[in-house]
Amino acid sequence: MVRDYQGALNDYARSIQLRPTSLTYSNQARIYAALKQPKQAMKALTEAIRINRSWGEGNLGEAFYDRGKVQSQLGNRKAAISDFKQAARFFSQVSNTERYGAALDQITLIGAQ
Repeated sequence: MVRDYQGALNDYARSIQLRPTSLTYSNQARIYAALKQPKQAMKALTEAIRINRSWGEGNLGEAFYDRGKVQSQLGNRKAAISDFKQAARFFSQVSNTERYGAALDQITLIGAQ
């Protein structure tokens, strides 16, 4: 499967110009992460969270989880742990035990480093 990441980024940029949404920024961040551009991913995830904190607990949990992963990649351990705690809180609110456990695992992993 051929992945046109640059084309996807262009599409997301156009979409953001027309109607910026949390989901669009979150998807854009995933493309940046795949392209190994963590600082750009961080900006997009922070904007996703800022735009709509009531986006839906499960989805907001994913945004915090993804941002925690990027924070960890950038060496920002305290910020990563904070984001994973937020993710765990949101996952707990929607009874997503699998993702809740994954967030706790990340906190443990970072704490052990």
